[in-house]
Amino acid sequence: MPTELLKFDTHIHTNASPCSSNKPERVVDKAVQAGLGEIVIKDHDRISGVLKAFEYNKPDQTGLIINPGLEVTTDCGEIGIDFANFEELERILELKEDGITSFRRLIELCMEIQYEDDSTLLKDLHHPYDFANPKRGFNFDKAQVEMGLSNIKEVMDLFDFTEINCSSTNIREVQFAVKLATQYMIPIVRSTDSHFIPQIGRYYSTTLKSSARNAIISGDLDNYPANTPRPMQFVRSVNYSRARYYRLRSWLLKKYRKSFGDFK
Repeated sequence: MPTELLKFDTHIHTNASPCSSNKPERVVDKAVQAGLGEIVIKDHDRISGVLKAFEYNKPDQTGLIINPGLEVTTDCGEIGIDFANFEELERILELKEDGITSFRRLIELCMEIQYEDDSTLLKDLHHPYDFANPKRGFNFDKAQVEMGLSNIKEVMDLFDFTEINCSSTNIREVQFAVKLATQYMIPIVRSTDSHFIPQIGRYYSTTLKSSARNAIISGDLDNYPANTPRPMQFVRSVNYSRARYYRLRSWLLKKYRKSFGDFK
């Protein structure tokens, strides 16, 4: 067991996402500078950014572990894929039709992958609700119908963990994520959802486990002791004014890149 806390962030973007300006190489450099031991790079429906970061990073020199991930746009909302390998992510991307992936087909494929002996893939719900734009949040009712489930608990059971996204959110969204995790007893991590370099390292989770994945599946996180209620004090410690600034900046960047052909 490590004697020092492992600092990790499960939600960082590169400029492979239309809403981020982060060059993959700068992501690596900033993560190392911030003292992060592990990160998950999750771009929107693309893996080109994490591939470049993976190739650039020299873990023997930097001490940084990069875990490939993906933020998948589904017909029920955005779903996070974490700790996968590139072959698994390619299989997931093949599900996309006209920019959208079927939530049911995604879950079925992920479950198939997770049953494979060497798979480390985890699924997370990182945008359970968006009070500014409810259509952007996760559609629990539709997911329940698509999967033929009886209640919301069965929907939450499809996920391995949920996230508090601290750098681009508001307090009600964070409170809602904590409430879900508490009510349905699934692990919750705090992440940045970084779209810009200064956000990286501002928030993170810590653990004494050997890896971020082991910390999540065991519930051995600084957020709360395993099997106990999650504290709310961290919700109040987030700088929500700064988060609103980065949220607006990300929205404007996305509009600009799509309008002027900088992103296709």
